Amino acid sequence: MSEFLAAAASTMNVPEPLVRRSAEARAKATGASLDEVLQAWAGGAAAPAPAAPSPAQSPEPTPAPAEAPVVEVAAAAPEPAEPAPVAVLVMEEEEEDPVEPRSLRERARAGGRVGMGYGLVAGLFVVLFSSQWLLARAGSIQSETGDVSFSFSLSAGSLLVGSALLGAVVGAAGAGFVRAVTGWRDPGMRLVSSNATSTVVGALAGLLTGVVVGAVVAGAGSVDALDEAVTVVPMLPALFWTLAGWVAGGWLIGALVHAFGVPDGLAQPEAEEGTVVQQRLASAFSLPLAAALGILMVVLPAAWVFIQFPVWAPLIAIFIAGGIIGFAGLSAARPGMRITAGEFLVAAAGVGTVVIIVVAVLTTQGAGGH
Repeated sequence: MSEFLAAAASTMNVPEPLVRRSAEARAKATGASLDEVLQAWAGGAAAPAPAAPSPAQSPEPTPAPAEAPVVEVAAAAPEPAEPAPVAVLVMEEEEEDPVEPRSLRERARAGGRVGMGYGLVAGLFVVLFSSQWLLARAGSIQSETGDVSFSFSLSAGSLLVGSALLGAVVGAAGAGFVRAVTGWRDPGMRLVSSNATSTVVGALAGLLTGVVVGAVVAGAGSVDALDEAVTVVPMLPALFWTLAGWVAGGWLIGALVHAFGVPDGLAQPEAEEGTVVQQRLASAFSLPLAAALGILMVVLPAAWVFIQFPVWAPLIAIFIAGGIIGFAGLSAARPGMRITAGEFLVAAAGVGTVVIIVVAVLTTQGAGGH
């Protein structure tokens, strides 16, 4: 048997103990001997089939048990179980009360009061900011009675331009302050219009305030006896007029911000009508502003060139006139052409560059004169 076991394990590629147990089980099931099963597996043949039982050994059929009568019983329908109670948390949203917009008179009055407080603070800021520039030009004046007063000396044009530019910045910041404070104090004064509109309105009102304050302060001074281009301004009157002017300017900024704004809570038709009116007002103010910027960037530099170089004035005038005629011809050829703000700034920068080039060339040629 050992040689058959080793041959069967080698043929089947299975360990000998497993082959032996499998062969014993097969021999028991088929009634063959263990050597016959191993010999068959070693030669690759099929194992002997199980022998069929002889008729003498076949068991007698047993009678089937009598089937019990089947009695159908209708099952009672189960009663539906009551669902267990479930706790549900219901969050009730609190509806906000509709905002009742305030009238223009109330909004302008409240904006003016807030603007006056801001104007007082802004006036102090302007004084402190300007003092860094004015202290270098400070001096003292002794009157005939012996009283000494402090003053500063500078040109009226520089004072006017500096006050205007500083006023535009302070006015733009004041518009945002007034808009935020009035809306926080009363929701009916909250504005839903664009912040850019309020900023532009505040900057224009601040620019106007700066021009007026600069003109009043310069007018309070006197012309220097040594240099007619220099104005001597006393410090105390300058401080008073600056604070007073910015208090009034703050009121103007606050009132204009609400006059040009659209309040919250308006019905849809009224809000659309307010937006249309706001756009018309913005267009009406943008035209004079564009004209003023054009004068500031084009006309004044050209006038300065004419004054500095009178010999070349005819040639420069021909050049400027040719540019104006060319632009007018382009506008007539394309009436639907629109000029954006970026294109306007690029054109203004080009004009400034040309003016600088012309001045540089004329200065190099030694054509200066008064």
